Amino acid sequence: MDRNLEIYKPTKKDLAFRPQPGYPKANQWWYHEGIFDNGYCVQVHWWLSDLTARVTVEIGDPDGKAFGISIPFPRDKVIASTEVCDVTIGENRMYGEFPRYHMSFQSGGLGANLVYECIVQEFKEPPDGVYLGRGAVPATPKYLGYIMRPRCKISGNLIVDGEEVPVNGHGYADHQWCNVPLLELMYYWYWGKVYLPNHTIFWWDAQLHESLGYQRAKWLWVFKGDKLFEYRRNADIYVEASNLEEVDRKSGAAYPRRVVVMIDDTRVKGTLTYRLRHTVNPKRVPTPRVDGIRHVYFRYLSDCNAKLEIDGEKIESNSVELHELYI
Repeated sequence: MDRNLEIYKPTKKDLAFRPQPGYPKANQWWYHEGIFDNGYCVQVHWWLSDLTARVTVEIGDPDGKAFGISIPFPRDKVIASTEVCDVTIGENRMYGEFPRYHMSFQSGGLGANLVYECIVQEFKEPPDGVYLGRGAVPATPKYLGYIMRPRCKISGNLIVDGEEVPVNGHGYADHQWCNVPLLELMYYWYWGKVYLPNHTIFWWDAQLHESLGYQRAKWLWVFKGDKLFEYRRNADIYVEASNLEEVDRKSGAAYPRRVVVMIDDTRVKGTLTYRLRHTVNPKRVPTPRVDGIRHVYFRYLSDCNAKLEIDGEKIESNSVELHELYI
């Protein structure tokens, strides 16, 4: 059965800054990532609240060396539209509307000037983009919103050690917001995607916080061509992590070198097998304790082998993907 695509399409305002009065710990961010033909990869966060602002840039080179910078800004150096996606922080700007978005940031010898052109429809959880809790009035005690730009062509340049590196490739971006710190919503999560020749698949397996009933939450998004094909809020997906003998030197946490995602959905079945090349977030430190537990966030660059059957069509594909783990 075809989806009613209109109810999943975000408006211009959905990607704009969302003030959250009455929630002093509220936060939101616009995230961008990309993998490029020359072997580089990038991830950029634009963090913004009513009180603070920060931009974080992390770049991986073809040899696996990671470069990173995180710059705080006073809130009076921020101009953020509440109507469209247009945020200026200092002399840096992120703006655009479907299907084309621009991002430009530089600090010292590190930066990124990129254009994201959507080749797959954007996605929001109907009706308001909030998929954990509710942001409407009256709001639930805790909520999280998520607007996704699943698959984009990317062009522009990275700045590494003061030198411009021209890049072309593909990637992903999103806008998320929550009225409490994200770590008060989930104990752990695995998140990833795979770009197939004619399909785009995202998956997310999380253990929610005590305040959300310790639920296991499993989401599955599947796009065929440029349109939403399947979406599950409680998907039959199972994540198996192995080869846990690797220990991160910075945080002391063990992490898997192999992650297998098993999908048993009505229309999508099979496996995604991720084999770690290297981590790409260079400043891995334990996060503040949540209920006495200290967690660590990893983002990987991995080789992914997909063996799937989608609506009876058998597909096998190999690609290089970014995916993440918070343990």
